[in-house]
Amino acid sequence: MKNFRKTKAIVNLDAFRRNLEFIKSMTSSSKQFFCPMVKSNAYGHGDIELTRVCEDVGVSGVGVALLEEGIRLRKAGISLDIFVFGPILDSAVTHLFDYQLTPVIGQWPELLAMEKLLGGREFSLHLKFNTGMNRLGFNPQESESLLSFFRKHPNLKLTGVCTHLLRGDDIGKPESISDQQIQDFESIISYFSHFQPQVHLWNSSGWFAVQDLKTKYSQSFHWGVRPGISIYGIQPLENKFFQELKPVMSIVSEIVTIQKVRKGETVSYGGMWQASKESLIGVVPIGYADGYSRSFSNRGEMLIGGSRVPIRGIVCMDYTMVDLTDLNIDPGRDLGKEVILLGEQSDQKITAEELAEMIDTIPYEIITCIGQRVPREFKGH
Repeated sequence: MKNFRKTKAIVNLDAFRRNLEFIKSMTSSSKQFFCPMVKSNAYGHGDIELTRVCEDVGVSGVGVALLEEGIRLRKAGISLDIFVFGPILDSAVTHLFDYQLTPVIGQWPELLAMEKLLGGREFSLHLKFNTGMNRLGFNPQESESLLSFFRKHPNLKLTGVCTHLLRGDDIGKPESISDQQIQDFESIISYFSHFQPQVHLWNSSGWFAVQDLKTKYSQSFHWGVRPGISIYGIQPLENKFFQELKPVMSIVSEIVTIQKVRKGETVSYGGMWQASKESLIGVVPIGYADGYSRSFSNRGEMLIGGSRVPIRGIVCMDYTMVDLTDLNIDPGRDLGKEVILLGEQSDQKITAEELAEMIDTIPYEIITCIGQRVPREFKGH
């Protein structure tokens, strides 16, 4: 259906490709496991379109959180290996076989359900171990019993073993949690060396942090990489390598109404902002129903005409108001004027990192919360 509202998210496929190629170039060889994470609709960017870029670049596979996400990609014609990192229980296991998805299993009920439903048929899977995240994964103490299980069920092909860093940015630092996780994981994978599985651990933060420590981490540096936030051009930490990344998403809208507000009048619900002088207030058609957080009320900014303009009043479900008073605005001429909520305009820019810091959250939440009412427009290849 045609979108009549001009609010949209512009996704730069060329920037995504460059980010992907840059991060992949850091791997030690073409055989190193490299699995971009495209869960949550590719962090809000558009999973099908971005996974097709992953296919072009050449990766080991892509990672999703939900079985439904993997099925969606298969139905779109994606032929890459797709790794499902979330738990899959009971009859849902059959869909793994139907759509040839590789599960990343972290508990016995999943493993036993798979063995039962397979009935001796061969199928590949990865194991996940909990080394400190305390979310998903087998306990390290279960390694020996798991080894016995796979020896008894040779039809279950153990092709990968992984864990999840709870930080990553503390690599090589005193009392590093990540270093302890790496040490514990080394003990785990020694049990399964006979199967020659892919071993993967690195997230974006850890992978960038370890680049200057290759000698110290001579073994673990060759373990697989599951980049997430970095492939979308967002920096989870300060690091010189992140300067090479380019943000993939911009959010663009327009001014749809301009109100002349007299001194003393208020704007939006509850009258939380009062004009100290005669003001021009622009109405932008995006609100919290679109994933633009209500926390930006009276504190956020947008870009109009290359200048930053402040949000006035409460962010509404469908609209947000901004102060145009200090701009050279003609209410009769400037309806439809471009508004940037995320991205660049002239020499100004608003980043996901800035927005996250403003409302005390993380960039991940900023981009993944942009809802389906905001159409994605893809540019580049």
